[in-house]
Amino acid sequence: MEDFDTDFDTDFDTETQRLESPIVTNNQTKMRLDKFLSDVMPTVSRNQYIRLIEDGCVQEKNMGTCIVKPDYKIQEGQVFVVTFPEAEPAVPEPQYIPLDIVYEDGDLLVINKAA
Repeated sequence: MEDFDTDFDTDFDTETQRLESPIVTNNQTKMRLDKFLSDVMPTVSRNQYIRLIEDGCVQEKNMGTCIVKPDYKIQEGQVFVVTFPEAEPAVPEPQYIPLDIVYEDGDLLVINKAA
């Protein structure tokens, strides 16, 4: 496994939810895009990068083209911009659970729980 310089400024723009990769070096040429991103920006897993790439959230900065294949072979001098979609809030779904209520008043509820 090759060692890459991962000391770079990870200016994550919280307003646009974007993160820019460092410039691809000569020894990183022909590497898969998902592998490159997970190596140089390890705060996100490779599987998450694969999903982001397939969802069209990764662009090549200079050309402005969207990359949708995780196995895209990168070239020296390229820079990639990852845009993170807004997180959807989790909404709990109510579900019907039959309860065997033994006793109930305004302050107390006794439920017979099966073993």
